[in-house]
Amino acid sequence: MAKKHPQIEHVVWNDSTEFTGWQDPRRQDYSGLKCQTVGWVVDESDKHLALAGSIAPNATSTATGVMVIPKSAIVKRRKVR
Repeated sequence: MAKKHPQIEHVVWNDSTEFTGWQDPRRQDYSGLKCQTVGWVVDESDKHLALAGSIAPNATSTATGVMVIPKSAIVKRRKVR
């Protein structure tokens, strides 16, 4: 029987932003940065979602390029076929 692969998902999430150097805070856009990530769901808890950019479903089930996103930052997520 073939091993089942993790689900691939598209996730939209809000990232943190840092401003450095002297600047006028009245002229900054503090709305944040909206990001999009597509990857294999390799771990999930009530606090985070971990997506891998690549997987090698072999005996050790290895993954690389893992992005861990706090659930509180997630705006939208959907399964990709």
